Order: sequence, then structure tokens, then C-alpha cells
Amino acid sequence: MRAQQLLSPAFRNGSIPRFLYITRQEHGISRPFHTHESICELSLVIRGSGSFRLNDDLYPLQTGDLVINNAGEEHEMLSDNDTLEAYCLGFTEVCLRNYPDNYLSAPKTPAVRHSGRKFHFLIELADQILDLDPGNNHQQMLLQSLALSFLLTADSIPFQNASPVITDNASNITAEIKNYISTHFTEDIRLDDIAEALSFSPDYISHIFKKATGYSVMEYVIRRRIGYAETLLISSDFPITHIATLVGYSNPNHFQTSFKKISGVPPLQYRNRYLKLLHGERNQQ
Repeated sequence: MRAQQLLSPAFRNGSIPRFLYITRQEHGISRPFHTHESICELSLVIRGSGSFRLNDDLYPLQTGDLVINNAGEEHEMLSDNDTLEAYCLGFTEVCLRNYPDNYLSAPKTPAVRHSGRKFHFLIELADQILDLDPGNNHQQMLLQSLALSFLLTADSIPFQNASPVITDNASNITAEIKNYISTHFTEDIRLDDIAEALSFSPDYISHIFKKATGYSVMEYVIRRRIGYAETLLISSDFPITHIATLVGYSNPNHFQTSFKKISGVPPLQYRNRYLKLLHGERNQQ
């Protein structure tokens, strides 16, 4: 039987997803707010604890949790006391059932599942993927097959403890603030600019936003900038000074200070450390 026929129950038209990369992130994870426009990710927590924020939902993380991040969804993952360790796998060209392209779960469903009895099997798959050489043509098919097995196994794990979708007025206002910031965070924006653009008082949007996200408006702007900077450091060869400009900093020293405060290390050290972990294509867009 052809592979497309075997896969057709899971993927539209038997289309096979393309595996891009895997990393094993150790000694704590700090990935502030960012998005992947054409990539979906699966992250398996293999040790420690932390948190995962998707839009306005905050999920505690523990060993064995599987985090599902669809393309285009704004998210951040943070470690508790540098304890969180995880495998992270990226895919593209995913056409799963009737979901949008590059979605690993239906919209508005919980982003975290517990792997349970499949935890050790997923770890074994990830270990084998890391042992293969992505530049070796003879191993490339095996690597893609193992990654696809990881994806399908993750998809078979049921959701538990689904949380309700919040659609109250305060949540809508928070979404408006985030949408504005997403468009303008690389510009020289202030709280007053955001309030004026949305026709609310600065005090009001500060209160609403802090209550919904746990961050002040300007803290969130900075985290968006640093999250974007991390993506550029991983996926490009741009000089640090150029990245600082691209994410909204006119002063490179100010950028270096903000980056180290949030990511824990200077930008160049972050780039070198992450690329050392990356196994696969250098593509995190």
C-alpha cells in the first residue's frame, strides 16, 4: 500500500509534513513572546517545571507534558529556576485533518497534553532523531520517518482538563492591545501612543492588560522585541547591531542590556549556544 494511502486518514490528500529541526534545550528555557508564521512546533518537557503562555492562557508545565504550538500563535515558554528541559521539534507543510495549514491541534483547544505512558517512547524517538545526521542523504529518509512518528504519536494523546475560552469584554480589549503592539512593537511606541490609537485612557489599558497577561504594556512590548530578536539570531546571520535596529532599538547597548535581562545571556552567546543545539534546518520563521 502506498504511503499516501496509509497517511490519508490523518493528513489531507495524504500530504506528508516536512520535518525541519529538533533541539534538546537544557539548563532552563527562556523564550519570550514570539510566533512562527509557517512552522508548528511540538515540545516535550523531559525534566523540571515552568510555564507556557499562549495568548491569554497560562499553562504550568511539568515533566511529561507535551506542548503544542500552531503556526502564527503568539507564545512564550519559561523555566522555573532554570530547571526546565525539553525536546523541541519543528514541522512545516502540515495538513492535519480539517485543521488550518500548519496546525497540530484544532483552534481554541488546550495547548498542553500529558504524554503519560507514551512519554518514554517519545523520548526514545527524539534521541534517535538526534543521533542521525540531517546532512547525510542516506539517513534523511529515516530521520523524516522518525519525526513523523513523533508527530503522529503526539497527535494520538488525548486532551485532558480542557479550559474554557474567555471571550469577555476585557479579553477583547487585551486582544486589541496585542494586535496593535504586534504591528508596531519594532517602532518607537509609548503607552500613550497605544492608548490614543485604541481610544482608551493609559491607566485603563494598563490595568486591563496587566490583569490579563501578568505584564505591563511596555514590559510586553520589550518581550515581543526580545522574542523577535531571538528568532533573528537563530534564523539569520545578521550582525547584532542590525538585529537591534530591526527589533526597535536605536541604541545597541540598550538592546544588549534588555536582551541579557530577559534571555539570561548576551545576544551573541545566545546565538552560539542555540545553534549548537539545533539539529536540522536553520529555519525558525
